[in-house]
Amino acid sequence: EREFRDQLDAWVRHKAVDVSALRLALDIPTLIAHDPKDDQVPFSEAERLVHAWPRARLLALEGVGHSKILKMPEFIAPAVDFLCER
Repeated sequence: EREFRDQLDAWVRHKAVDVSALRLALDIPTLIAHDPKDDQVPFSEAERLVHAWPRARLLALEGVGHSKILKMPEFIAPAVDFLCER
């Protein structure tokens, strides 16, 4: 658990992360939403997480930005659908 928290903290701070440690820690379905034009975190980071996380799905939402994505209707409807599949 400590290793996972350290990896997550590093990711949040935009440092290099061993995503394999995240995959081992969380073997659950995961929805990763990201704006391809995010000016704070490169879209390639979301792609890297999805590639390493076997049960992750990437939701690319162009034009929603970085910090407002969770409030956008473009995110809410697909997120609810994702949760209802479970």
